[in-house]
Amino acid sequence: MQTIQPAEDYAFIKKKEQANKGKSKSGLLYIPETAQEQLNIATVINVGSNVKYELDDEILYKPYAVIDVKVNDEAYLMVNKEDIIGKIVDVAS
Repeated sequence: MQTIQPAEDYAFIKKKEQANKGKSKSGLLYIPETAQEQLNIATVINVGSNVKYELDDEILYKPYAVIDVKVNDEAYLMVNKEDIIGKIVDVAS
């Protein structure tokens, strides 16, 4: 199996799939996938030496700042650390 070791300022990520493909939030109206709002959330797979995120972190990234990569017939993304907006964390209530 192959993977990619990103350059020092990049993260190798996998985009999270949307839970409501093909339906609106109410479930009553069909909205084509191409018209749905895209979530820019991904899971970190590997990072370069200058990236502060860790494996399996969920991050939010800028939508048009990624490079599409295909490895072992799976779709991944490469994103520069400056285009990562933040980390998604659970907050205790």
